[in-house]
Amino acid sequence: MTSYGFPTLGFLVALSTAAAHSPCRTVPLRAVERTAPRNRHAPRRVWHSDFTKLSAHASNFYPDGEGAYELGILSHVLEHVPDPAALLAEAARACDAVLVEVPLEANLSARRAFKREHSDQVGHLQRLDRAAARAIVARAGLQVACELEDPLGLAVQRFFATTPIARARATAKWALRAGLHRLAPGLARRLFTVHYACLCLPAA
Repeated sequence: MTSYGFPTLGFLVALSTAAAHSPCRTVPLRAVERTAPRNRHAPRRVWHSDFTKLSAHASNFYPDGEGAYELGILSHVLEHVPDPAALLAEAARACDAVLVEVPLEANLSARRAFKREHSDQVGHLQRLDRAAARAIVARAGLQVACELEDPLGLAVQRFFATTPIARARATAKWALRAGLHRLAPGLARRLFTVHYACLCLPAA
């Protein structure tokens, strides 16, 4: 299994724990960090699941051969690159299947000035909706095997809430968004950002 993009500590711990308790054959876990285009002169780092830095690579994409991994994970990566279909195709070359997760930011809430500023600060180059995400998969020569959306859970909405009032507001925001997404997912996608994930397999 390999993850493209800089993985969080919790993400790697979860993968390592799952592998340790799985009755199935396990494979090494590796993550590749690709620097943002605006920081293209910074070193590109490869990390192993034991959190030890292995080496630096000058190549544009993943160095392993075809079918080196059973599963690749592109979690919050495609929105950061100028050609997401090319990166997804390269991940699919090295992996039998690829799990993609992106924020769907083509909505009214994300058009607000401070939202656009934050998006630019974190290096988002793509403003995707669900159709655009599916189109990226198709351009990469893949097909969507299954997909899901998430308006973000209560724990995420309350993560930065440190006071009772802030927690109450966060809870109300979660309830409103989760309820609307459950009742009218299309309208919810047009109003605010939801997160989209899909499992990508080679096209038939």
